[in-house]
Amino acid sequence: MNFIDTLKSDLQYPARYQSLFNRIEKPEELAQMLKNKDSYVRDKSNSSKLCLEGNFRDEDLEKKGLVRKTSIGEIVVNKTFAIKGSFRSEDIVVKGPVVFEKDVIVGRSTILGPAYVSERSKIFDSLIRGGPNGSVYIGSNCVLWDYTVVIRSFIGDDSSIHTCNIDDSIVGPNSNFGSAKVRSNLKLYKTTKSAPRDTAKLDQRIVLANYSFGNRIKIVDPTTDAIVQTEADHFGTIAGSNVSLASGTILYPGTVIGSGAKITSTIPVIGYIPPRAEYSLFLSITKDKKNGKKKIELKGSLMREHTKRSSFWA
Repeated sequence: MNFIDTLKSDLQYPARYQSLFNRIEKPEELAQMLKNKDSYVRDKSNSSKLCLEGNFRDEDLEKKGLVRKTSIGEIVVNKTFAIKGSFRSEDIVVKGPVVFEKDVIVGRSTILGPAYVSERSKIFDSLIRGGPNGSVYIGSNCVLWDYTVVIRSFIGDDSSIHTCNIDDSIVGPNSNFGSAKVRSNLKLYKTTKSAPRDTAKLDQRIVLANYSFGNRIKIVDPTTDAIVQTEADHFGTIAGSNVSLASGTILYPGTVIGSGAKITSTIPVIGYIPPRAEYSLFLSITKDKKNGKKKIELKGSLMREHTKRSSFWA
Protein backbone atom coordinates (compact mmCIF):
# COMPACT_ATOMS: atom_id res chain seq x y z
CA MET A 1 0.00 0.00 0.00
CA ASN A 2 1.47 3.37 -1.02
CA PHE A 3 1.58 6.54 1.05
CA ILE A 4 -1.64 8.01 -0.31
CA ASP A 5 -3.62 4.80 0.14
CA THR A 6 -2.21 4.48 3.65
CA LEU A 7 -3.13 8.10 4.33
CA LYS A 8 -6.71 7.61 3.16
CA SER A 9 -7.00 4.61 5.44
CA ASP A 10 -5.38 6.42 8.38
CA LEU A 11 -7.49 9.55 8.22
CA GLN A 12 -10.83 7.71 8.11
CA TYR A 13 -12.86 10.56 6.64
CA PRO A 14 -16.60 9.99 6.10
CA ALA A 15 -17.69 9.19 2.57
CA ARG A 16 -19.07 12.71 2.03
CA TYR A 17 -15.54 14.13 2.40
CA GLN A 18 -13.81 11.72 0.06
CA SER A 19 -13.91 14.20 -2.82
CA LEU A 20 -11.12 16.02 -0.98
CA PHE A 21 -8.84 13.11 -1.86
CA ASN A 22 -9.60 13.12 -5.58
CA ARG A 23 -6.57 13.27 -7.88
CA ILE A 24 -4.18 12.61 -4.97
CA GLU A 25 -1.85 9.87 -6.11
CA LYS A 26 1.62 10.93 -4.97
CA PRO A 27 2.96 12.37 -1.70
CA GLU A 28 4.03 15.58 -3.42
CA GLU A 29 0.39 16.12 -4.44
CA LEU A 30 -0.80 16.04 -0.82
CA ALA A 31 -1.26 19.81 -0.65
CA GLN A 32 -3.73 19.48 -3.55
CA MET A 33 -6.26 18.53 -0.88
CA LEU A 34 -6.37 22.17 0.18
CA LYS A 35 -7.29 23.25 -3.34
CA ASN A 36 -9.88 20.49 -3.54
CA LYS A 37 -11.35 21.87 -0.32
CA ASP A 38 -11.91 25.22 -2.05
CA SER A 39 -13.87 23.63 -4.89
CA TYR A 40 -15.79 21.59 -2.31
CA VAL A 41 -16.86 24.81 -0.55
CA ARG A 42 -17.66 26.53 -3.84
CA ASP A 43 -19.87 23.65 -5.02
CA LYS A 44 -21.79 23.58 -1.73
CA SER A 45 -22.15 27.37 -1.72
CA ASN A 46 -23.48 27.45 -5.28
CA SER A 47 -26.10 24.87 -4.35
CA SER A 48 -27.68 27.24 -1.80
CA LYS A 49 -31.29 27.98 -2.80
CA LEU A 50 -31.51 31.34 -1.02
CA CYS A 51 -28.82 33.92 -1.78
CA LEU A 52 -28.90 37.55 -0.64
CA GLU A 53 -27.26 40.42 -2.49
CA GLY A 54 -26.51 43.69 -0.72
CA ASN A 55 -25.69 44.89 2.77
CA PHE A 56 -27.94 44.15 5.73
CA ARG A 57 -28.35 44.77 9.45
CA ASP A 58 -29.48 41.99 11.76
CA GLU A 59 -32.98 43.50 11.93
CA ASP A 60 -33.25 43.23 8.13
CA LEU A 61 -32.61 39.50 8.29
CA GLU A 62 -34.97 39.14 11.26
CA LYS A 63 -37.76 40.69 9.18
CA LYS A 64 -37.07 38.13 6.47
CA GLY A 65 -37.32 35.35 9.07
CA LEU A 66 -33.77 34.17 8.38
CA VAL A 67 -32.28 34.83 11.83
CA ARG A 68 -33.33 35.69 15.35
CA LYS A 69 -31.31 37.62 17.88
CA THR A 70 -30.94 36.38 21.45
CA SER A 71 -30.99 38.52 24.57
CA ILE A 72 -27.18 38.37 24.79
CA GLY A 73 -26.61 39.50 21.20
CA GLU A 74 -26.03 36.14 19.51
CA ILE A 75 -27.50 35.36 16.09
CA VAL A 76 -29.41 32.09 15.56
CA VAL A 77 -30.02 31.02 11.94
CA ASN A 78 -33.61 29.90 11.27
CA LYS A 79 -33.13 28.62 7.74
CA THR A 80 -30.19 28.01 5.40
CA PHE A 81 -29.15 31.04 3.34
CA ALA A 82 -26.15 32.51 1.53
CA ILE A 83 -25.10 36.13 1.61
CA LYS A 84 -22.90 37.68 -1.07
CA GLY A 85 -22.93 41.12 0.47
CA SER A 86 -22.55 41.66 4.20
CA PHE A 87 -24.40 42.04 7.47
CA ARG A 88 -23.59 43.51 10.86
CA SER A 89 -25.02 43.06 14.31
CA GLU A 90 -23.20 44.93 17.06
CA ASP A 91 -20.21 42.59 17.69
CA ILE A 92 -20.80 40.37 14.64
CA VAL A 93 -19.40 41.17 11.17
CA VAL A 94 -20.04 38.99 8.12
CA LYS A 95 -18.74 39.70 4.62
CA GLY A 96 -19.72 37.26 1.88
CA PRO A 97 -19.79 35.06 0.13
CA VAL A 98 -20.78 33.09 3.26
CA VAL A 99 -23.34 30.29 3.66
CA PHE A 100 -25.05 29.59 6.99
CA GLU A 101 -27.03 26.40 7.42
CA LYS A 102 -30.01 26.08 9.76
CA ASP A 103 -29.46 26.29 13.53
CA VAL A 104 -26.01 27.87 13.30
CA ILE A 105 -25.28 30.21 16.23
CA VAL A 106 -22.81 33.10 15.96
CA GLY A 107 -21.73 35.39 18.77
CA ARG A 108 -19.16 38.24 18.76
CA SER A 109 -17.16 37.07 15.74
CA THR A 110 -15.95 38.13 12.31
CA ILE A 111 -16.56 35.86 9.30
CA LEU A 112 -14.99 36.80 5.97
CA GLY A 113 -15.82 34.63 2.97
CA PRO A 114 -15.64 32.52 1.02
CA ALA A 115 -16.87 30.40 3.94
CA TYR A 116 -19.43 27.68 4.60
CA VAL A 117 -20.82 27.01 8.10
CA SER A 118 -22.80 23.78 8.42
CA GLU A 119 -25.88 23.13 10.53
CA ARG A 120 -25.86 23.29 14.33
CA SER A 121 -22.32 24.69 14.50
CA LYS A 122 -21.49 27.43 17.00
CA ILE A 123 -18.93 30.22 16.56
CA PHE A 124 -18.08 32.49 19.48
CA ASP A 125 -15.30 35.07 19.88
CA SER A 126 -13.55 33.90 16.73
CA LEU A 127 -12.23 35.00 13.35
CA ILE A 128 -13.10 32.94 10.26
CA ARG A 129 -11.32 34.14 7.14
CA GLY A 130 -11.34 32.95 3.58
CA GLY A 131 -10.09 35.11 0.72
CA PRO A 132 -8.81 35.10 -2.85
CA ASN A 133 -6.32 32.33 -1.98
CA GLY A 134 -8.67 29.94 -0.20
CA SER A 135 -11.91 29.29 1.64
CA VAL A 136 -13.11 28.00 5.00
CA TYR A 137 -15.44 25.06 5.59
CA ILE A 138 -16.90 24.38 9.05
CA GLY A 139 -18.62 21.00 9.39
CA SER A 140 -21.87 20.33 11.22
CA ASN A 141 -22.16 20.40 15.01
CA CYS A 142 -18.75 22.06 15.50
CA VAL A 143 -17.86 24.50 18.28
CA LEU A 144 -15.27 27.25 17.66
CA TRP A 145 -14.72 29.59 20.56
CA ASP A 146 -12.44 31.58 22.84
CA TYR A 147 -10.37 33.59 20.34
CA THR A 148 -9.96 30.90 17.71
CA VAL A 149 -8.69 31.91 14.26
CA VAL A 150 -9.41 29.70 11.23
CA ILE A 151 -7.92 30.77 7.89
CA ARG A 152 -8.40 28.93 4.56
CA SER A 153 -9.03 25.63 6.36
CA PHE A 154 -11.44 22.69 6.62
CA ILE A 155 -12.91 21.63 9.98
CA GLY A 156 -14.71 18.26 10.02
CA ASP A 157 -18.03 17.50 11.70
CA ASP A 158 -18.40 17.34 15.50
CA SER A 159 -15.06 19.01 16.22
CA SER A 160 -14.31 21.28 19.16
CA ILE A 161 -11.74 24.01 18.50
CA HIS A 162 -10.84 26.55 21.18
CA THR A 163 -8.11 29.18 21.41
CA CYS A 164 -6.39 27.97 18.24
CA ASN A 165 -4.72 29.38 15.16
CA ILE A 166 -5.48 27.06 12.25
CA ASP A 167 -4.09 28.10 8.85
CA ASP A 168 -4.22 26.26 5.51
CA SER A 169 -5.11 22.97 7.15
CA ILE A 170 -7.59 20.10 7.14
CA VAL A 171 -8.88 18.85 10.50
CA GLY A 172 -10.78 15.57 10.61
CA PRO A 173 -14.19 14.93 12.22
CA ASN A 174 -14.59 14.43 15.97
CA SER A 175 -11.31 16.21 16.73
CA ASN A 176 -10.61 18.15 19.90
CA PHE A 177 -8.06 20.95 19.77
CA GLY A 178 -7.88 22.63 23.16
CA SER A 179 -5.76 25.36 24.67
CA ALA A 180 -5.43 28.05 27.34
CA LYS A 181 -6.45 31.69 27.13
CA VAL A 182 -3.26 33.33 25.90
CA ARG A 183 -2.78 35.98 23.23
CA SER A 184 -2.04 35.00 19.66
CA ASN A 185 1.54 34.97 18.45
CA LEU A 186 2.44 33.03 15.32
CA LYS A 187 6.16 33.72 15.55
CA LEU A 188 8.17 30.76 16.75
CA TYR A 189 11.30 32.80 17.31
CA LYS A 190 11.78 36.34 18.52
CA THR A 191 15.06 38.10 19.23
CA THR A 192 15.22 40.36 22.28
CA LYS A 193 17.90 41.24 24.82
CA SER A 194 16.55 38.63 27.21
CA ALA A 195 15.70 36.03 24.55
CA PRO A 196 18.35 35.16 21.95
CA ARG A 197 17.48 34.16 18.41
CA ASP A 198 17.45 30.42 19.16
CA THR A 199 15.01 30.68 22.05
CA ALA A 200 11.54 29.42 21.14
CA LYS A 201 8.67 31.55 22.41
CA LEU A 202 5.84 29.03 22.71
CA ASP A 203 2.44 30.47 23.60
CA GLN A 204 0.11 28.25 25.59
CA ARG A 205 -2.25 27.86 22.68
CA ILE A 206 -2.43 25.70 19.58
CA VAL A 207 -0.74 27.05 16.46
CA LEU A 208 -0.88 25.22 13.14
CA ALA A 209 1.91 27.01 11.32
CA ASN A 210 1.55 27.84 7.64
CA TYR A 211 4.83 29.51 6.82
CA SER A 212 7.84 27.89 5.18
CA PHE A 213 10.51 30.60 5.45
CA GLY A 214 10.33 31.34 1.72
CA ASN A 215 10.60 27.72 0.58
CA ARG A 216 8.15 25.20 -0.81
CA ILE A 217 7.06 22.89 1.99
CA LYS A 218 8.51 19.39 2.16
CA ILE A 219 7.09 16.30 3.84
CA VAL A 220 8.34 12.81 4.61
CA ASP A 221 6.85 9.71 3.00
CA PRO A 222 6.42 7.35 5.99
CA THR A 223 6.41 4.27 3.78
CA THR A 224 9.87 4.98 2.33
CA ASP A 225 11.27 7.72 4.64
CA ALA A 226 11.93 9.72 1.46
CA ILE A 227 11.79 13.51 1.55
CA VAL A 228 9.30 14.78 -1.02
CA GLN A 229 8.66 18.32 -2.25
CA THR A 230 5.13 19.73 -2.39
CA GLU A 231 4.14 22.64 -4.58
CA ALA A 232 2.71 24.50 -1.59
CA ASP A 233 4.16 27.49 0.23
CA HIS A 234 1.13 27.53 2.58
CA PHE A 235 0.31 24.12 3.98
CA GLY A 236 -0.28 23.64 7.69
CA THR A 237 -1.41 20.14 8.57
CA ILE A 238 -3.75 17.35 7.58
CA ALA A 239 -5.20 15.54 10.60
CA GLY A 240 -7.44 12.50 10.64
CA SER A 241 -10.57 11.87 12.68
CA ASN A 242 -10.61 11.77 16.49
CA VAL A 243 -7.29 13.65 16.85
CA SER A 244 -6.62 15.43 20.16
CA LEU A 245 -4.14 18.30 20.60
CA ALA A 246 -3.38 19.70 24.05
CA SER A 247 -2.48 23.19 25.17
CA GLY A 248 0.82 24.61 23.95
CA THR A 249 1.00 22.49 20.80
CA ILE A 250 2.68 23.85 17.67
CA LEU A 251 2.51 21.94 14.38
CA TYR A 252 5.13 22.77 11.78
CA PRO A 253 4.27 22.99 8.06
CA GLY A 254 3.58 19.71 6.27
CA THR A 255 2.64 17.71 9.37
CA VAL A 256 0.32 14.73 8.80
CA ILE A 257 -1.50 13.16 11.76
CA GLY A 258 -3.26 9.79 11.61
CA SER A 259 -6.66 9.21 13.14
CA GLY A 260 -6.97 8.80 16.89
CA ALA A 261 -3.56 10.33 17.67
CA LYS A 262 -3.13 12.29 20.91
CA ILE A 263 -0.49 15.00 21.15
CA THR A 264 0.69 16.75 24.30
CA SER A 265 3.88 18.61 23.55
CA THR A 266 5.66 21.91 24.19
CA ILE A 267 8.14 20.86 21.49
CA PRO A 268 6.99 21.76 17.94
CA VAL A 269 5.53 18.66 16.27
CA ILE A 270 6.83 17.77 12.83
CA GLY A 271 6.60 15.05 10.19
CA TYR A 272 4.20 12.10 10.29
CA ILE A 273 2.34 11.00 13.42
CA PRO A 274 0.88 7.49 12.95
CA PRO A 275 -2.72 6.66 13.88
CA ARG A 276 -3.49 6.21 17.57
CA ALA A 277 0.02 7.35 18.55
CA GLU A 278 0.41 9.09 21.90
CA TYR A 279 3.01 11.82 21.48
CA SER A 280 4.10 13.51 24.68
CA LEU A 281 7.24 15.62 24.87
CA PHE A 282 8.13 18.71 26.89
CA LEU A 283 11.10 20.75 28.02
CA SER A 284 11.96 20.78 31.72
CA ILE A 285 13.99 23.80 32.84
CA THR A 286 15.57 23.59 36.29
CA LYS A 287 18.16 25.66 38.11
CA ASP A 288 21.26 24.16 39.67
CA LYS A 289 21.38 25.25 43.31
CA LYS A 290 25.19 25.22 43.41
CA ASN A 291 26.16 27.26 40.38
CA GLY A 292 22.81 28.83 39.48
CA LYS A 293 22.99 27.60 35.87
CA LYS A 294 19.84 26.53 34.07
CA LYS A 295 19.50 22.90 33.05
CA ILE A 296 17.26 22.05 30.11
CA GLU A 297 16.03 18.48 29.69
CA LEU A 298 13.73 16.82 27.17
CA LYS A 299 11.16 14.68 28.94
CA GLY A 300 8.05 12.74 28.06
CA SER A 301 7.21 9.66 26.04
CA LEU A 302 7.31 8.86 22.36
CA MET A 303 7.21 5.29 21.09
CA ARG A 304 10.60 4.40 19.61
CA GLU A 305 9.14 3.21 16.31
CA HIS A 306 7.59 6.66 15.81
CA THR A 307 10.71 8.70 16.52
CA LYS A 308 12.21 8.74 13.05
CA ARG A 309 8.98 9.51 11.26
CA SER A 310 8.00 12.21 13.71
CA SER A 311 11.26 14.13 13.69
CA PHE A 312 11.47 15.52 10.18
CA TRP A 313 10.77 19.03 9.00
CA ALA A 314 12.36 20.98 6.16
